[in-house]
Amino acid sequence: MSEKKKLTLSINSEVIEKAKELGLNLSEINTSSSLK
Repeated sequence: MSEKKKLTLSINSEVIEKAKELGLNLSEINTSSSLK
């Protein structure tokens, strides 16, 4: 059970990091497009 929890936590952190990157990219695109 603890092994499964560890695996889930590592996957969640990876997903969160990807979401952060996507969020940053989206905000950059939004700001650059609004400046045009």
